[in-house]
This record gives sequence, structure tokens and C-alpha cells, in this order.
Amino acid sequence: MLSLVTAACIGQAAAAYNIDPVVIAAIMRTEGGTVGQYTENTNGTRDLGPMQINDDVWVGEVADHFFRGNERLAERELLNNGCFNVRAGAWILRRNIDLSDGDVLEGVGRYHSWTVRHKERYKGAFMRSIRSITGISRN
Repeated sequence: MLSLVTAACIGQAAAAYNIDPVVIAAIMRTEGGTVGQYTENTNGTRDLGPMQINDDVWVGEVADHFFRGNERLAERELLNNGCFNVRAGAWILRRNIDLSDGDVLEGVGRYHSWTVRHKERYKGAFMRSIRSITGISRN
């Protein structure tokens, strides 16, 4: 059964990992994923759900952290449970912010990729999403 993402889900994940909920919403907008949907990548991996969490990179770690190592359950929840997907995405984002010495924008870039060109392009897309959500212009 599919479980949708609500504002409450975003708020709970934001509170749990001390992240501004607008940052989470902007990542969701940038990623463009939906509950029950995955994106096939050219390298054979898949990005799962609203936060487009990469199965190859993250399912094992999510399984270990949230599901006592049960990768099947982790993958199913990442794909079909919107609230859980957002919570796991916030957990991943918090890890990347911490690895970026608290720099939120750098953490956001690393959420997508540690490869500089991909990271920088993603940060630009993220900032466009922030401006769209907040209505704040570039100037």
C-alpha cells in the first residue's frame, strides 16, 4: 500500500534531523520523485521514491540503521512509504551536512553526488527550487 508524503511528514523529518523543512521540500522538488516510483539510472542503479534515494548506495545503510539489516524491507519502504522515504532522505542529508562541517548547501550537493560537476549542477537546481518555493528572487 502506498503512503503519501504530507507536510507533517516533512516537519517530523526536519525536526528529527534538525534541518529546515524548506530544504527538504526543495530537495523533493529538485528530485521530482513520487511515492511508488523509481528512476532507472544509466549505471543500472535505481533512485527510489520522493527523495530519489539511490538503491545501490543507500539501501544497505538504511536497512542497517532502520530495519536491522533487512534490505528487502528497506527497499520496499523507501519506494512505497512516502513518510519513511522523506525521513531516510533527511537522515542521509544530515549525514552529508555533518560531513560538510555544517555547510547546508554543500551537504545538499553531496546528497546528490560527491562528483564536483554533478554536485555543483545539483546545487544550482536546488537553489532554483528554493526560490520557487519561497518566492524569493535571485537578486
